[in-house]
Amino acid sequence: MYISNIMKTNILVADDDMDVQQLMCDALEISLRKVRIERAMSLSGFWAKLPAAPDKPWQLVVLSAEYIKEEPAGFMERFMAANPEAAGRVVIVGTAADAAVLESYAETAGEGVKAAPFLVKPFSLDGFEELVKQVCG
Repeated sequence: MYISNIMKTNILVADDDMDVQQLMCDALEISLRKVRIERAMSLSGFWAKLPAAPDKPWQLVVLSAEYIKEEPAGFMERFMAANPEAAGRVVIVGTAADAAVLESYAETAGEGVKAAPFLVKPFSLDGFEELVKQVCG
C-alpha cells in the first residue's frame, strides 16, 4: 500500500526509550506531514494499541527489539493476527547487539522478524526517513 500525502498515515511507535521515541515521532511528522502517531512505552502498551480500528489500520509500526526479546514465542503470529494490514510494514529498532541476537529469536518469534528492516541505534534522521520510505513505498 502506498502512503499518500493526502490522507493521514497511521503509525504506531513502540519503544521504551522516550528520547528515541520522540526523535522518531518528530521525524515522521516532518517527513510525512499528515500523520496520526500513537505511542507505546511498554510491551503491554504495544499489545493494547496494536489492534487498530478497521478504518484506521497501522500503515507503519516502529517496534523496539527489546519487546521481541521480552516475549519471543509466537510474537509475529500474534502481531499479524492483531493487525494483518501491517504485514511488511514493520521497522525494528535496537542496538547493534540486539541486531546480532535477534536472528536467534526468529525461530520462536516468527520469520517476519528476519524479514523486517532493522534500524541500529544510534541512527541518523536521514537513515530513518529513507527506511520509512522503503517500507511504506
